[in-house]
Amino acid sequence: IGGDHLTISTYGSVAINGEWQNETYINPQEQSGESIDVTIPENELWVMGDNRGHSTDSRSFGTVKECDILGKIILKKKGI
Repeated sequence: IGGDHLTISTYGSVAINGEWQNETYINPQEQSGESIDVTIPENELWVMGDNRGHSTDSRSFGTVKECDILGKIILKKKGI
């Protein structure tokens, strides 16, 4: 979210404000290229898919303005 410092490794691992995240739900990927080191602007969000090797997300198109978010997923059933 806005104000957070985000680091993403070439393998898709994520650190938020220096703390590496334990994302056991993501699909592993091969090296994706360049790492990312960015501070998210206020009132904007960084979004990423869980299939890091094949997701089109903020690594491709940048941040998303909070006012452009239409909804929030509360529950997703496995396999849907």
